[in-house]
Amino acid sequence: MFIFSICMPIVVLVAIGVIYGNKPAFEGANYTFLEQSFGAITSIAICAGGVMGLPLVVSDYRSKHILKRFKVTPVDPIVIMLIITAICSIVAIKCFKWE
Repeated sequence: MFIFSICMPIVVLVAIGVIYGNKPAFEGANYTFLEQSFGAITSIAICAGGVMGLPLVVSDYRSKHILKRFKVTPVDPIVIMLIITAICSIVAIKCFKWE
């Protein structure tokens, strides 16, 4: 998750900066190609962090045998997994608000 949510966007941002520099996005544009691409790169980073978080949590739970322990709790394991999904979704959505 660290690679796709932090390292990859920085590498892509640097590569676009090296390739296009301060060239405008198109002829007559008031913004550069790098400024135009920043939103897309940021969205990819946020989605990578939020969406990739769930499979990592599930695989970690599976390797530590936590999923087997969920079966003996009074709460249904599906409810617990839905809560984890909701948390990952909230994290991904919350990152979109830059207030």
